[in-house]
Amino acid sequence: MRKAATYSTLSMTLALAACMQPPMPGDLPNPQLVELFNKQIDLQLARFDAPYFPGSLFPPYLPGAADSARRWLSEVREVATHCRHGGRGNVHNPHEYDLTLQSGETFTDLTTSFGACLPKYDTPMRVSFEGGRVAHVTTDGSERQSPMEVAESRIERFVGALLDRDTQLRPELYYSEVPKPADPKREWAAP
Repeated sequence: MRKAATYSTLSMTLALAACMQPPMPGDLPNPQLVELFNKQIDLQLARFDAPYFPGSLFPPYLPGAADSARRWLSEVREVATHCRHGGRGNVHNPHEYDLTLQSGETFTDLTTSFGACLPKYDTPMRVSFEGGRVAHVTTDGSERQSPMEVAESRIERFVGALLDRDTQLRPELYYSEVPKPADPKREWAAP
């Protein structure tokens, strides 16, 4: 009897997971979103050139950090944004994206934030890059049902997450003081 219950529980879990696939972008182009993306890219790149303020949470950026970020964006071919609703034991419904690089390498379900996705406000987007700039954005058109500031906020989070991905993978290209991992054995060693 126990095996049958386990089997049906597993079947139900798999069936629910199949039903909870995130909606993917449509094929309606939106040139206004292209402008918003490129504006946000410019704003985010400017943070790498900003002066360092003592007491900041992050170490100062290297002088070539903005150029490193531009090179990273030129490696990106396409991104498909979506929300994950339920499934995988996640109750937070994070904003996610699938990343395809110019080399053809792909990464799926990367998280942009831990804020809750709300179907009423979250539009799946397919964003195509050329030369480090957004060239084309397609959606299902649902973004036109919400104020533009909703799209601006989501784009800000997404561009920040996309740039942060490279700063986390290759911090030596961005920070003058790369944080060193903790060494618990040395920290707890008797003096």
